[in-house]
This record gives sequence, C-alpha cells and structure tokens, in this order.
Amino acid sequence: GAGKDGGSGFGAELLLYGPILFCAVLVHELCHCWAARKCGGSAEQILLWPLGGLAFIGNLDSASKDLKVAVAGPLSHIPQIFLFMILTAIVNSGKVTADSVPGKPSNGFWGFLFYHAMMIHVSLFAFNLLLPCYPLDGGRVLADALLMARFSAEKAAKIVVAISVPIGVVLIVSGFLLLAEGNGAAVLTIVVALWLCWQIKALWVMISSDTVSQHPLFANAKEWEAAAPPAPVQDPAAHSGADAAVAAV
Repeated sequence: GAGKDGGSGFGAELLLYGPILFCAVLVHELCHCWAARKCGGSAEQILLWPLGGLAFIGNLDSASKDLKVAVAGPLSHIPQIFLFMILTAIVNSGKVTADSVPGKPSNGFWGFLFYHAMMIHVSLFAFNLLLPCYPLDGGRVLADALLMARFSAEKAAKIVVAISVPIGVVLIVSGFLLLAEGNGAAVLTIVVALWLCWQIKALWVMISSDTVSQHPLFANAKEWEAAAPPAPVQDPAAHSGADAAVAAV
C-alpha cells in the first residue's frame, strides 16, 4: 500500500543520506590521502563534517603532484558508480533508469536505493572535479594547472577567484529556483554555495592584502617554482638561421 511504499522510500533515503553518503565522502578523502603518500607527501588526518570532508595533506614538492592528489578523490567515485549501476540493473530487469522508485513491482526498495546511490556518486564526481571553483577539487586542479603553466601565485589566485565567483553565484541562484519549485534538497545546495562564496571571499581578502603566499592553496608555489626546471629558451641564432632558410626558399 501507499504507507508501505512511503516507509520504504523514507528508509532508503535514511540509508542514502546517512551511511552511503558518509562512506562515499570517507573513501573520497582516503583516496586523497593515499595519493598524497604515493606522491611522497604526508596525510595526517581527515575531517568529516556536514558539508563534506577535508584531508590534511602536505609536503608535496610540485604542482603536478598536488594536481594528482586533487583528482584522486573525485576519481574514487567512478568504480562506485559502476558498482551501483550494476546492482540497479540486477534488481531492475537489466535497466538503469529513473523509474527506480518505491512501489514499482520490477524493483521496489532496492532499485530505488541502488539507483540513487549511483546518482549520489555521479553528483559528487561532477561537482568536485568538473566545477573549477575554489575550494572544490576542480578549483585546486585549476590552481595547480596555472602554477604548472608558470603563472605566479598572485595571478593564479586572481584567475581562480574570477572563475569561482560566477560559479558560486549560479549555484546560489539555482538553489533558490529549485527551492521555489518545492525541492527541499535545494536548501543544501544553497548552504554549500554560500560556504563556497565565503571561502572565495577569504581568498580574495588574502590577494588584496598581498598575503596569498600564506594561503594553503598557494603556500608552496614559490618553492615549486624554484624547484621546477627552467623553461626552454629559444636560441636566437637558430631562429635567425631558420628565417634565412625560409627566405632562401
């Protein structure tokens, strides 16, 4: 009956936004720690809180290694996406669709649970890696890429802020639009977006006060720049010779 189906849906959501989400975030942060140690860095502890998790890592000696550590967390969701996709197909007659809701004879409770667990991992992967917004992993990847391209810490930080601000604003507006349509989960989107904007503002304050080198995202930038091999310099004589050869042709 309706009551039974409603109870099944409520129970599944408790599992989704309780142990399943908790484990997803924990594995994500553990992969950051694993990658840091594989790259010769340190990983001391993990902080889990209502808006996600934070791995305390350090002692990485290059921006390229920091980038590898940044992508390791989001990549942890890919095998879990396929795991829950397979489980959804098993209980849903080989189909992986949004029809996996309580009360459907073909799937019921487990179809709902597995499908939405898969979508949680899809969302965490996309949100963390594909949005180049600080302080998400995508924002760290952007910062590392800019440092690898030999931008100074100050210029890289300004670019990160310039890209992050509109993303944060869009997330806030999207959250309120979804909330107006009756989507209660949009409250979490708004809270996360406001937290992102607060972190972006903190980075901008450090840029304005010329202390960006003390920010965790750029604290090692000068050391990495000093340790990096020098950029290749074109030999003027060789360049002139090439021009002469072209002219002769």
